[in-house]
Amino acid sequence: MADVLAAVERESLVRRASEGLAALSFSREDGNRRLEDKEIQSIVHTVENRAYAAASAAATTTTGARERQESIDLYVKMAAGMVLTAAKQGGIAGTQTAREAGQNRTRTDQGSPIRPGVLDLHSDDRYFVDRQRAEELLDRMLREENTFHTVRLSTKGFGEASAVVVAQAFQKHIQTLQRVDISDIISGRHQQEALKVLEIVTMALEGASVKVLNLSDQALGETGIRACATALQNPNIEELYLENIGCSHDACIALRELLAAPEKLKKLQLHNNMTGDEGATELAAIIRRAPNLEHLRITSSRVGEEGGQEIAQALMGSCKLKALDLQDNLLGEATAHLANALLSHPDLEVLNLSYNCMEDEGADALATCLQTGKDRLRELHVAGNDISEDGIRNLAVALGKAPALQMLNFAENALGDSGSLILSSQLFGERCRSLTHLDISSQDPPVTKYGAIAVTRCVASKERFELLEMNGNCIQAEGIELARELLIQSLGNDKCLGSLSENEASDAEEWEDRVVHDISDITDAFLQNFRI
Repeated sequence: MADVLAAVERESLVRRASEGLAALSFSREDGNRRLEDKEIQSIVHTVENRAYAAASAAATTTTGARERQESIDLYVKMAAGMVLTAAKQGGIAGTQTAREAGQNRTRTDQGSPIRPGVLDLHSDDRYFVDRQRAEELLDRMLREENTFHTVRLSTKGFGEASAVVVAQAFQKHIQTLQRVDISDIISGRHQQEALKVLEIVTMALEGASVKVLNLSDQALGETGIRACATALQNPNIEELYLENIGCSHDACIALRELLAAPEKLKKLQLHNNMTGDEGATELAAIIRRAPNLEHLRITSSRVGEEGGQEIAQALMGSCKLKALDLQDNLLGEATAHLANALLSHPDLEVLNLSYNCMEDEGADALATCLQTGKDRLRELHVAGNDISEDGIRNLAVALGKAPALQMLNFAENALGDSGSLILSSQLFGERCRSLTHLDISSQDPPVTKYGAIAVTRCVASKERFELLEMNGNCIQAEGIELARELLIQSLGNDKCLGSLSENEASDAEEWEDRVVHDISDITDAFLQNFRI
């Protein structure tokens, strides 16, 4: 960034920041002492160096250079923010004030307590770390040997020089390192340098018994995955996080080729990638070799029906899942195949199939799955799947037999009043007795007072109920008032009723005539119980 900011401009900022910090320190009324001139100079120079390093890191990206004014604005904004922080706190992380001199520090640079064996650099304070700053941040690791088991570098950007310092720190604790989070450490770096940083840092993990590895939030792609080869080839990995890394088909191939011991995996998480059906096929090959896999997440990754079927086939008998999250894909009819595959997973506790176009056919398949011994299921999320009153019939019956179910998310479906009445009839009373959260918000057709009162009556029968979400529907004022009365009468208060800020009561009349009263699942006595 030397061509963006001249030395005279940097000196000007130091001068103005010193004057500003001196004035702020002088006017403090919080009882704390004012900063001395030497402290102010030390703080301001630290601030300027960090702001310059951060702006320099952001001045160039993998797609080219930023506008000069944009880089200058970032430089000034970061410096101003750190000066204000210094004024409020009487100093800034990384500088030694008179108040700190001779004292044993018990907190990290981010203000969180120092924990034995743990180095955590994650914070809201994002900046580029040069070699000198890296030596300061990793000082504890560099001074000790084989005492650290957990390291998180996330939100700090590293170049080649500072990556070498990280590598030295890792090597000093090669026998004890078990949890390594190097997510989001190459932001703003040119591709060539970013790959080199990843290679330096991950090669330093050779020989370590790393059980948890997080490579998330950086533009890896295939070349980035291969740059992390040494880390991925560690035979001890039990948890692997690859969220928001550009995990395309080619990247998934690289992952399948490099992952040395998928049989050790217990948790695999991918999110916000461009995996697609072809990539999902590669992931399915990994799943087939992972008999100990308990937690699987592949969300917002463009997986369609073909990829969903590949994952379903891989799950048949290959492992015993406790949690499956495939939210926000395009699985469609593949949800039925997944439901069938989950028949062999009796220990399933959390299932998220929201926003997957499963529709009524998928709901029926899921109902069949849940009726076959899913006694441990605690959470079910099927929001945004166009499930209507027809799809809810069998599913509601199955859910009524789920003794451990606590959280049920049916938001953004097509239940209307009819579907809400069906659901309520099957969950009422002792059935589904562990329920604490229910979401039927934003239905189309919407829920009116009829469905709202029925659902409220249902949840009011649960002693430990905590949250009912019905926002985004068309519930009349009298329906809301009666719902509150029911909750107060049964639970002692109406605190469990969520926000109704987007409720459209004025549109309720349009839907009242469409309410279905002659539902075979609900007897006249039951409707009378709900005071409808």
